Amino acid sequence: MAILFRLPGRLRRDRLPLAVLLLGLAVTTGLGLYEQQATDTKQDEQLLNELSRVSAQIEQAFHQRLSVITGLEAFVHSQQDLDLRLPDQEKLFFYRFNRFTSAMEKQVPGILSMQLAPGAVLQYMSNQAEHAGALGHDLLVDDNRRTQVLQTITARSLIVAGPLTLIQGGEAIVARKAIYTRPRTFQPKDFIEAGRASHDTEWLQQIPTDFWGLATVLIDIDELYSAAGLNALPDQVSYALRGRHGLGHEGDIFWGDKTVFDQNSVEITVALPAGEWVLAARDTRPVLGWSTLLVLIIGALVSVFIAYSIRQSLEKRHFLAVSRAKTDFLATMSHELRTPLNAILGFSQLLQHDAELNEDQRDSVEEISRAGHHLLALVNDVLDLVKIESGHLDLLIQDVQVAPIIADCCSLLAPAAQSNQIQLNNDCQGPWSVQADSTRFKQAFLNLLSNAIKYNNRGGRVDIHCHTTSEGFLRISLSDTGSGISTERMQQLFQPFNRLDMKNSHIEGTGIGLAIVKSLITNMNGRVGATSTPNVGSCFWLELPLVSVSSETNTDDASQAPAPKF
Repeated sequence: MAILFRLPGRLRRDRLPLAVLLLGLAVTTGLGLYEQQATDTKQDEQLLNELSRVSAQIEQAFHQRLSVITGLEAFVHSQQDLDLRLPDQEKLFFYRFNRFTSAMEKQVPGILSMQLAPGAVLQYMSNQAEHAGALGHDLLVDDNRRTQVLQTITARSLIVAGPLTLIQGGEAIVARKAIYTRPRTFQPKDFIEAGRASHDTEWLQQIPTDFWGLATVLIDIDELYSAAGLNALPDQVSYALRGRHGLGHEGDIFWGDKTVFDQNSVEITVALPAGEWVLAARDTRPVLGWSTLLVLIIGALVSVFIAYSIRQSLEKRHFLAVSRAKTDFLATMSHELRTPLNAILGFSQLLQHDAELNEDQRDSVEEISRAGHHLLALVNDVLDLVKIESGHLDLLIQDVQVAPIIADCCSLLAPAAQSNQIQLNNDCQGPWSVQADSTRFKQAFLNLLSNAIKYNNRGGRVDIHCHTTSEGFLRISLSDTGSGISTERMQQLFQPFNRLDMKNSHIEGTGIGLAIVKSLITNMNGRVGATSTPNVGSCFWLELPLVSVSSETNTDDASQAPAPKF
């Protein structure tokens, strides 16, 4: 009986080490999974930021080239008074087309050819020597092109196809748009008499009577990849693009590692005028976990592991939701704003070259152009903020002379100040040099100076002052005589998408200017700050590392600088 009572105790002693070992293995496995999850979350975060940046660059490069097709459409409308059936007028049309395409080629890079096809027959093209094989090609008679051409004509919108192989050789992205002019421009009998169709041809009835022809732009695919930065992506990440002809997930993979879509990857949509591409990435770097080290503290971590894992999971979901929301906003903004912007800039650019405009008309065209460039500036502000947040802001830090840049900024904004009777006082005349990126420094100072003018009172004053500090910085301050900012609202400065002047709806802006200023100056090892007194005025300042100063210039501490005068 004694042996019977001792056996359970012995069994318990034998099982205890095994139980501890099994518990240790279970917790170690759990910690290993947690470490893997944390690493995956970090990689997903990095990939989402990288994809957001690359997607924005692709859309920016793509839409810049699509502005050409809007210009071609505007050109055709400007030549409606010419009858292309008359040799003399057709010759004049050809001469003007060559002059127009030559000007556009100098302004927009990466265009292989600009083409016009009256009645869907290619008759006019830039770079004709390289693309002569397509000259005279009848797009409606071509069985391989007819379906897409009819879709372009009936949809009355821009169609993007490709990348695809051209008739004359090579690959390109083809952007095509149907042009419509006067009613009865298109006559089915002309097609029948020319032998291009017969009386029972079904597709002939689909063409509207105001159809003039087609405008086509061939975009160099390699130049587009280069402009979008696809040739300079990190080697440790595999990328791929799919959605040939704008078909998104339904389209073929046409660039990058085709295996990326077959595995667990991060994806983002690249918006096109008529469709979309899908950009995917997968991190190929090996994952190294530290879970074996956590075995020593199993007892302390078992109780908190589940809660901590849940918290990490919620943080991952929250981050992915925020990142996707930001990505969706950027894609929508790029598509919805740049599409009308291309039309604004394309038409205004064409009209500015029209010598027949009177003075009032020319002023109106210039106002359209200013509005378009203002919209472009807003889009670029958002793209700058995305670059900064994703850590992909490229800066060229070098010795920069301060006085010429400040003087140039004052000259640029002098008309805006004069229109509100605001006096600009600039005493930054010393030969100071700072360590900065000259372009980004000018962008930041222009933003502060523009705000000092916009939010000032009519007949007010803006004082610009420079002095060195004992810490080796040059402080540049801008004091205005505006309405000032309350103490409780000062804490909201330099935060993105935050406007403190929502009551002043007549003042344009996105509320991200000060956030960009702070990020730019901080990335140049500088500092930004502000002080303000309600109903008296505000003083915004920035500091940059000082390189040199003339021996004739006094070096004052920041505390010894003269107080702003209002």
